[in-house]
Amino acid sequence: MQHLQSNTTLQGGKYRIERVLGQGGFGITYLATQISLNRKVAIKELFIGGSGQAINERKGNLVVVTNSANQASFDQQKEKFKKEAERLANLNHPNLVKVHELFEENGTAYYVMDYIDGESLRTKVNREGALPEDMVLNYLQQLLPALEVAHKKSIWHLDIKPENIMVDKHGHVYLIDFGASKHIEQNNTLTTSLVLAYTKGYCPPELTDLINESQEDLIDALKEIGPWTDFYALGATIYNLLTDNVPPSSKRIEKNGSNAFTFPSNISSSTQDLIVWMMEPDKEDRPQVTKDIQRLSNQAKENDESGNDVIIDDESTSNSYSFSGVLNSCNPTKAPYIVYMIVSLICSLLGGGIVVILGLILGRFIVSPLREILISFNISPYIGFSILLVYILVVFLTGEKINKRLIIYVCSLFYK
Repeated sequence: MQHLQSNTTLQGGKYRIERVLGQGGFGITYLATQISLNRKVAIKELFIGGSGQAINERKGNLVVVTNSANQASFDQQKEKFKKEAERLANLNHPNLVKVHELFEENGTAYYVMDYIDGESLRTKVNREGALPEDMVLNYLQQLLPALEVAHKKSIWHLDIKPENIMVDKHGHVYLIDFGASKHIEQNNTLTTSLVLAYTKGYCPPELTDLINESQEDLIDALKEIGPWTDFYALGATIYNLLTDNVPPSSKRIEKNGSNAFTFPSNISSSTQDLIVWMMEPDKEDRPQVTKDIQRLSNQAKENDESGNDVIIDDESTSNSYSFSGVLNSCNPTKAPYIVYMIVSLICSLLGGGIVVILGLILGRFIVSPLREILISFNISPYIGFSILLVYILVVFLTGEKINKRLIIYVCSLFYK
């Protein structure tokens, strides 16, 4: 057997193993009893098994390395395992599993954490199918403050999915398995090795890029991940819970936009918009902080309960949202096409007026040789510089997508 047997004791009889709760490629989690307090705990053991990639095997209770060539890899994973325990121990929130003890025994490492008498959301969805919207939004509102605690310590989970969220019989959810998480120091260095998780449908483009980067390019790649990376996976998780469908890939979303999603008719438009926003392929187009999502999820929950569309109050929203959050939360589909055309024309005229003024100023003070060259081609210096500046302005606005956002934002002030 490749796991500890029932009634095996650890730490000199402090803990007694009851049974296996789960097993993955990098560890085994046991239900155990802390004998002195007569309470149930969960104990995670570092054991790298699996077909074709097994580094460990068991001889009695002892965990050994299959061959000496794997020793360095196992030692590296042990340090990573201990870092995971340390990160969890320093996170204090009721929706995060608390780690109580870390120790080494049997040639490997263990950490002791709270036991959750429940099941993963994956198990729940597999049994019940798509979950009700109000239940899923309640889960979201519980998880956001927990994520905020981790993010404030510059810890990104990087593997959020239904398998890594537990729910107990009271509907209380817990974010678990920080095995793939990364702690980013202020100098953009990792406190753990570059081992990342990839789950189809839950992985945003910047995380895919980070997985594919070499160690030499790691510093630049690290700048691309952040809270928005977890928000993408959280949005994908919500989508899966509501639909029981595998979330669309970021490439598919980039190609088809909101048409990449298949929502049941009973899901409110506000919740649909929230998921699409959280799963934007461009990280800058996603929520940047948890408060961005909390506000819209609260309104989506009210919408679900009342049956009314969400109305975003611009004044109150501006106090709690970043500017990018306001732009991204606007729903541009509700403004008539003619309104877009008018607003676009006004923006263009204003931009053109500014360009002409700048062209006149530069044309007035341009050096004589260049003026003569322009005049020799029958081009007025004023017109020449106006054309140049128009070109620069168009390239800049197109590249940064500011013009599009500006038009959407202006329209959304009148069409909610």
